[in-house]
Amino acid sequence: MTSSNWNGGIGRKVEQGMSVSDMLKAANMDYTVKLSDIRFGDFGELSSDSKKVAYRSDTNALIDLYTNRKPLQNDQMVQLFQDFLNVAGLSITEIGSFDNGNSLWVSADLPVEYDWNVRAVGDITRSKLVLSDSHLNGRGMEVYTWSNRLVCTNGLTNKVNSKVAVITHSGGIDTAVVKTVLTGALRGLKLKGEIYETLAGVPMSVEEMTFNLINTLGDPDKPLDDQREVVKLAVKSFSGEGAGSEMMSAYNTAYGALQAVLDVYSNKTRTESAESRFASILRGDYAKKSREFERQLVSVYAR
Repeated sequence: MTSSNWNGGIGRKVEQGMSVSDMLKAANMDYTVKLSDIRFGDFGELSSDSKKVAYRSDTNALIDLYTNRKPLQNDQMVQLFQDFLNVAGLSITEIGSFDNGNSLWVSADLPVEYDWNVRAVGDITRSKLVLSDSHLNGRGMEVYTWSNRLVCTNGLTNKVNSKVAVITHSGGIDTAVVKTVLTGALRGLKLKGEIYETLAGVPMSVEEMTFNLINTLGDPDKPLDDQREVVKLAVKSFSGEGAGSEMMSAYNTAYGALQAVLDVYSNKTRTESAESRFASILRGDYAKKSREFERQLVSVYAR
């Protein structure tokens, strides 16, 4: 199995007919979650009736403390993902993990592609559906759309309809819910495409881009040289240092301003690992900040 660039190389491509077991081995997720009593006291003579320790079978690494939670094993997660995607007429194309191997994700290609007719430059963005689940407390199955600009592998995500929460670990797949989720995802991507095409037609100077950037992600009371690193890097990316910044859809446009911010979060910030960058772009601080700047541009230039 090979990796791909849109996820920072942490995903593994899934070949047609591949078994769940082989997928998990390729993603280094072929372990089970085991539970153990919590022992304490001077001689370990005491235990908790309500909490259990969840740990990995392969490394014995601690995952979390469970209270009346039954672990969903990795093969069950993948089967759940497959069942969900089968209802939608999709299939798993890649698999990977994050959160130190405690969270599992898969992706599927969606039939949505952006190509900006406003300038006819072939600046293509393709879309994916990303499903994730976790052994960590507080996180369940989640569904996201991921927009990937091919020229630079900049990623922008959006969480899909919360109705996916009714797909429980103990129950089966509700066909109506899957169709609702997929319909919402496709509708959202169509709207995004229309908005981005509008932004690609909005001229923007470096000074105007810097003003919007500082007002959203920086400190309006400080000059550019004293701004956070993400602000300074985004200005450089917009000014020609970012991959694809020279394309007519992005050169001195509002769309180029958005891509400059995505370029920083996708490629230029310092992170602990490729997994932590992926997780942040998917549903962490990078996702939050990217959408914040996107909303700023939309509110001013695409109303």
